[in-house]
Amino acid sequence: MRSVSQMIYFLINLLWMVEAASHTLFAQEWQLLGLEAEKVNAIAVDPYDENIIYAGSASDFSAGKRGSLFKSTNGGASWDTLLAGVTVRDIDIHPFNSQIVYMTGGINFLTPSGIFKSLDGGKNWIRTDFGIRIFYSEEGPGVLAIDPLHPDTLYAGTGGFFGGNLYKTTDGGKQWQAIGNETYILNGVPAITIDPKNTNVVYVGTAQNGALLKSIDGGKNWKQLDFPEVGIIYDLLVHPLNSEIVYAGTWYHGFYFSRNAGTSWQRANAGLPDTNSVRKIAVAKTKVYIAANDRKKGAIYESSQNNINWKMVGNKSFEQGVNFVSYSAKQSRLLLGAPGIYTLTILSNVESLQEKPLSAYRLWQNYPNPFNSHTFIEYHLSEKSFVSLMIYDISDRLIRILVHETQYPGDYRVKFNADNLASGIYFYRLQAGSYIQTQKLVLFR
Repeated sequence: MRSVSQMIYFLINLLWMVEAASHTLFAQEWQLLGLEAEKVNAIAVDPYDENIIYAGSASDFSAGKRGSLFKSTNGGASWDTLLAGVTVRDIDIHPFNSQIVYMTGGINFLTPSGIFKSLDGGKNWIRTDFGIRIFYSEEGPGVLAIDPLHPDTLYAGTGGFFGGNLYKTTDGGKQWQAIGNETYILNGVPAITIDPKNTNVVYVGTAQNGALLKSIDGGKNWKQLDFPEVGIIYDLLVHPLNSEIVYAGTWYHGFYFSRNAGTSWQRANAGLPDTNSVRKIAVAKTKVYIAANDRKKGAIYESSQNNINWKMVGNKSFEQGVNFVSYSAKQSRLLLGAPGIYTLTILSNVESLQEKPLSAYRLWQNYPNPFNSHTFIEYHLSEKSFVSLMIYDISDRLIRILVHETQYPGDYRVKFNADNLASGIYFYRLQAGSYIQTQKLVLFR
């Protein structure tokens, strides 16, 4: 005969499974947020307020239509046009001051592509690409990457008819220097990613036979990695929690991954169309999401990180292809860029009933990380426990007590305000019964 406490715990778990199943069955439907007349190929979400979204669209010269830059402050319910007649290629938000926004693109037919910067959340823009070699007939800067620990350091890749290069700035874009003197880099750089734990480690993907290069000294020296010749590398991503894992999306050769920091690579296309181009990669805890297109249509695909096997997300594919996928952590939703911008709610804190059993405790990495004012810490309890969640400095001195109470099974999110704390590395430690787990967070002011 079960005790009362066992019955209560059983009922809680049963309700949790029903809720998770309902999410799986009924929440997997893409909802249009707007901009359906726009070919959205760039999306950026404010790391501190995920209701603030920037979206950029491409020009369609055959239809006589120019792209635009848009902003929503209500999660996509409505959109304001920041810049009209813009070909937007990339949008990046400063990780500690979300009023600072960067955009690559061209303003009009007479202005070559360049890098533009706003200091007031997109109201005003200045050109900030002095030192970058740009031709009117060249695409110019297309991809940007911001150093997450030193955000005045950025990398930019250019490419076009006259070739391309890789550039770096350490003063927020005032002055750029070419750092790509390798043959492959000079053929154009459409993909850049920075290791968030060691930002001297930079990967770049090129447009010449899909060469992939790596630097471990902030771009001073480059080593070509053993990567297949794939034509173009569209996107690269270092896993935010494990620097050994690196993902690559390619032109008509699909998805590749490395589990040893780029030393060797495996192709992983199970579940994808035979001929596919992976345009964008996003990570959500233990899931990987990609925007993939075949020759006729596109869709968003999902896989677990441990066993790459793709399945289509949502209830539809997109006839004109998909260009972008982004994960909004606090709202547990995906954003998709195609003709229009779409959203889809995914399971919050729950990857699947198989991957996250109810008997397991779990402490997630805080988000955002690094941060400059506040961040969120999420954890899962499998049973009633006395819970302590505390912040320690690098000398293991107790700084802040966030939780110190009995809690019931379920998912929890705690906001940590870093008031009066200096920049540096801190640790948060969760203890629930016999379970103890510690994670690192980085405060940058």
